[in-house]
Amino acid sequence: IGTARGLAMRAPSGSTVSVNGALRPPGPRSLRIACDADGAELWWLEDGALRRALCDGDGCAPAEAPRGAARAFDVTRFRGATVVAWAAHPETGPVRLARIANETTTSVPAPCWTDPAEGLCGEPRLATDGETVALVARQEDDLRVLRSDDAVSWRPLAGLGR
Repeated sequence: IGTARGLAMRAPSGSTVSVNGALRPPGPRSLRIACDADGAELWWLEDGALRRALCDGDGCAPAEAPRGAARAFDVTRFRGATVVAWAAHPETGPVRLARIANETTTSVPAPCWTDPAEGLCGEPRLATDGETVALVARQEDDLRVLRSDDAVSWRPLAGLGR
């Protein structure tokens, strides 16, 4: 729930539990929810950085998020891990990716060049069907798509290469 004071979660009992950290204004570009049978995670942008809370029926508690500047991001749950992709510059910055499970691994899955702009740059999107996960970024009128079976090793989506 987005409130004037930030974020809150409604517990199964009906009570409202405040989430530490403010999100002003609550909006679709600055808030993501990733959930599966193991629970839910709230992710948001605050002061140019990623923030995260782990939630269950009793409420939400702050959790560690990848460090570094972030202005655009997306997150999904995939095979028991959380996968988050972010960029410090929504139009031209390299996409960074973290896979969070027992350990956190962080990577830049593909290069981004700025002169001329080319590669995997800008605002990322993640999608999964449960078997594979796709990382997508727009390069002007083109889409750049990488896919993975484990959220660690990434390769171009077949049929979209030059």
